Amino acid sequence: MKKLMFLGFLIVGVGCTFGKNTLAADNAITTISGEITSGELYMTVPNNVSFSLQLNGNDQIKELDTINFDVTDNRGINEGWEITLKSVNFDTYNTNYTFDIGSQAISDTSVLVVGQNERMMNRSIALDTQVNVSGNATAGTYVANLEWTLQPKTIEGIRE
Repeated sequence: MKKLMFLGFLIVGVGCTFGKNTLAADNAITTISGEITSGELYMTVPNNVSFSLQLNGNDQIKELDTINFDVTDNRGINEGWEITLKSVNFDTYNTNYTFDIGSQAISDTSVLVVGQNERMMNRSIALDTQVNVSGNATAGTYVANLEWTLQPKTIEGIRE
């Protein structure tokens, strides 16, 4: 019985020795390689704002709710972004009222309302908003449709 047990240990020991990977005295090098791709640059949809105002024959300015949204930049580059804004139907209401958003007068021409010069992965934005109603406004219901454009800001510029 002792011989059989000794023989079993000998077989297990020899099997373990041959089953191992062995290294010589030199060092071994392992390489880990991978690719990291750029993510997206996007913004959430800004909230809608409404107002009600009674005409009194004078120009009136009314502070409105803040316009809020978030920008997420997962591009993984050290360049910023910017947001421009314009009204796509400015001509339908501008004789009655205009808007200031983020201290910028909004019209049918794009204006810069937010600029981010360096990398920031997440940014919450709140823009003060006011309506400027003309003393000569015509009573009615009007809608301003605003077009927000988020675009990357390139530091180095475009090379041809």
